[in-house]
Amino acid sequence: MSIFFSCTSSKNLSSANQQLSGDLLIENINIVDVENNRLMREQDVLILDKRISEIFPHAAKKLTAPVVVNGKGKFFLSNVSARDVA
Repeated sequence: MSIFFSCTSSKNLSSANQQLSGDLLIENINIVDVENNRLMREQDVLILDKRISEIFPHAAKKLTAPVVVNGKGKFFLSNVSARDVA
């Protein structure tokens, strides 16, 4: 199964003990940062209002969402648009 998302990043500063919630949580996914040519392994990505709200190392923060996707063994491509894939 492949999952593709088209999201834009959004800066959101949060306190260390705050529980963060969003619309969608992708847990334990590997992020391919095309723009900076790096791989960020085992990250949690929180999506809010069709934007990336937060990215943290897996289980580093308490993140909640009504929809949770297990991303283990999968890859999330950042900074890639539909025109780059076609």
